[in-house]
Amino acid sequence: MNAVISSGLDIPEFTKAYVDRGRSVNGLMRKWMSGDTHPVRHTAVQVQRLLPDTLWVFDLDVWDLLKNVPIRPSAVERIISRHSDSNYWSFPPGASPPPRGREPLAEVMDTQRLVYRGDYWGFFGALAIARLHESSGDDTKYIYALKNTFRALPGALKEPWLRPLGEDLLDQLLRLKARRIYMSLMFGVDERVIFSQADDATYEPHRDWWPIDPSTGKVVEPRDPIVLSDIVPSLGVQARTRTPPFAALMSQVGREK
Repeated sequence: MNAVISSGLDIPEFTKAYVDRGRSVNGLMRKWMSGDTHPVRHTAVQVQRLLPDTLWVFDLDVWDLLKNVPIRPSAVERIISRHSDSNYWSFPPGASPPPRGREPLAEVMDTQRLVYRGDYWGFFGALAIARLHESSGDDTKYIYALKNTFRALPGALKEPWLRPLGEDLLDQLLRLKARRIYMSLMFGVDERVIFSQADDATYEPHRDWWPIDPSTGKVVEPRDPIVLSDIVPSLGVQARTRTPPFAALMSQVGREK
């Protein structure tokens, strides 16, 4: 999907220019979009030659963290080590969110500060910590980090290359949540809040910049997408059946499972 956006073409035009490339039509793009098959890295490299600066999405570590399979603590720790320096996250230069040019310094385990970033990297870091606690069996820390992963999702979905995958990405997170049956009893997720915040240019995740209501003088907090399951009993219990499998999400970004 990132390559399609970068090309400036619609999907049929992109397919003709970068997938078929004069060859007989074989329905490969349709199979990628449906999840019946998926591109391998060689394919992504070929596209990179025609569309520079597209391969990086294929290589993002987030796709490994999103797989609905058990993951070893050592595997998550290796991923975290590639993006951290000592006890603090060290994201790529220029990765700070644009509003006010801020980049909160976050300790690796501080998922609340990651939510404050309001960008893709905050979401990625929170997800990594959630999977780390899941793999190590620390349920209390896992629940806290997973809640913050959902809270960080609106910031990530402000990325143009990620927003078209928003519903699929949320469904995959719900599948990860459902890996622990008790999670449906702990909290639900209000998707309406997530997508409303993702599409709201004025949404502010950092409490230091929350607006003040002039009539009351009180801080106006953004709505929390995390809700008690008895309030919204249908949310967060299982992934919605209308969505494609994870293979389809990986195919849309161009990633081998």
